[in-house]
Amino acid sequence: MQIPIAEFEQIEEILENYGLAQLMTEPFDHTEDGDRLNREEALSDYRSLKQNNVDG
Repeated sequence: MQIPIAEFEQIEEILENYGLAQLMTEPFDHTEDGDRLNREEALSDYRSLKQNNVDG
């Protein structure tokens, strides 16, 4: 089955927006043990993710 690219892009945007909305409404406990990160832990994790993204 093929659909026009414009329709595909609309569907893609809807799915991305839905996923983002789900992430925004779920509780903000994203560590393995469910605890919130303090500022330094969050910055460390962010730097690690950013570095891995640059290296990858």
